[in-house]
Amino acid sequence: MKRFMLLPFVVIVAALSAFGQDKQLSQCQQRMDDPDLFPLETCSVILTYLSPMDEVGPISQDGSFIVDSPNGDGTVNLTTYTLPPKLRSEVAMKSLKSTLDDVEFMAEKKPDSIFPQMLAQGRDYWVKLRDVYCYYHPQGRYTDLFSKGQTCNEVMHIPDEKTVENELSGVLVFKVNFDTFRDTDNCNGEQKCLQRLVDINKPLIDALKKGSKGANASQAPHN
Repeated sequence: MKRFMLLPFVVIVAALSAFGQDKQLSQCQQRMDDPDLFPLETCSVILTYLSPMDEVGPISQDGSFIVDSPNGDGTVNLTTYTLPPKLRSEVAMKSLKSTLDDVEFMAEKKPDSIFPQMLAQGRDYWVKLRDVYCYYHPQGRYTDLFSKGQTCNEVMHIPDEKTVENELSGVLVFKVNFDTFRDTDNCNGEQKCLQRLVDINKPLIDALKKGSKGANASQAPHN
């Protein structure tokens, strides 16, 4: 007669936990708005916010992400968190640089449009954002607006927390505004087209302006 060895309960739990983390990691990698913008350690950080049964929702360029937590009654709680400022500043730098490249193209293509003004504003904004990035990345490397590699100078102080939050979350607002103006330009003055753009973008822009103040962003990750 064959004997079957029962695995210790601790081993089974550990195996299930590892399987759950692998699933969550895969979800995280698939839910990123643009994976090229996010540092490699992003998903490792996000997993620290999750309980074993949680699922990862959309991960936005503004550094916010949604966690789906199932309840015992079959319902789901949706909680929005934000990544730590160090990671968010890196995402914001890459995102703004990418958007400014597109703005510069449109500014050169249509010099009498709003895009040259947006380009000047975006470049001023980028300098402020660079200081935030360098504060969190002493001696860190970044790509400047001329696509050249640079090393951060020491930044001793940054603005207050609210200002920093506006600068980090404002990158996505800038991108949405640019996309809207570009699409508006393609409407060629057609009123129905313009109104459709307003209707499509208003909820997103309103949500971005509110930021993540009421989104449980300050909650600590799970241990």
